[in-house]
This record gives sequence, structure tokens and C-alpha cells, in this order.
Amino acid sequence: MKVKAKDSLEYKLAKKIRSLPDDVFLRAEVSALAPPRQLSRALTSLTAKQKIARIGYGAYAKLESSPYLKGKPILKAYGFNNAVKTILSKLQIPWSLSEEEKAYNNRDSEQIPVKPPIVLFKKTQRHFRYKQMEAKFEYR
Repeated sequence: MKVKAKDSLEYKLAKKIRSLPDDVFLRAEVSALAPPRQLSRALTSLTAKQKIARIGYGAYAKLESSPYLKGKPILKAYGFNNAVKTILSKLQIPWSLSEEEKAYNNRDSEQIPVKPPIVLFKKTQRHFRYKQMEAKFEYR
């Protein structure tokens, strides 16, 4: 029996990911497509083809090619920190902006916050990484 490209799980998964409104998604959002092992293989395949990036346990982000970096893939979610904040919201983990970000957004400071930590109000064991970037958390 010959398998057509449109019948493959990888094709169906890529189509489902494109239809998702956010640039980041959880594995649970696409888990209805196939059994866990097949889904893992399809996600791994799309990650290897640089269509998506795994940024944490069960957390993925869409990628796009950058016109400035000679077509290298970059996160589509307006940066790594924004991707992590969206994932935290989807996981219903309460978070807030850091004091540095709040001061900059309120125009109390002209210092642009570079790699600011994300303030969490609840402990989590999750780690988020993409290439050499890792999310930093502060707990309150």
C-alpha cells in the first residue's frame, strides 16, 4: 500500500500547526491527531526539518526564515521571552513583568532591559531553552 504525502501524519500535523492562532503551542493542542509515539516521531521530524522548535517539555514554537540572517530559522513569536510568556499563560502559570520591564514600559527608566527575568508567583519545574537562550525566572 502506497502512502500519499497528504495522508501522512507529518503533513496533517504541519497543516494543524499552521492553522493554530498562536506562534507557540503545546503538545496537548495537537495530541488528538495520533497516538503518542507517532506524534513524537512527527514532531521530531518537523523539528529536524526546522519547521518548529522545541523550547520546553511539551512546548513548541513556530519558526520562520529570517531575511536578515540568510534564511536561517528564527522564532516567529517576536522573541524567546515572548514565546515563554505565551507558553506560561497557556499552562496557567501566573507570571508578571520584572521591575526593570515595568519601569521601562512606564517611561520611568530609559535603560532597555536586556534578557529580563520573568516573575513567577508559583514554583515550576519547567525549563525553557532555545539554542543558547534560557528563560530566567524570579519567584515571589
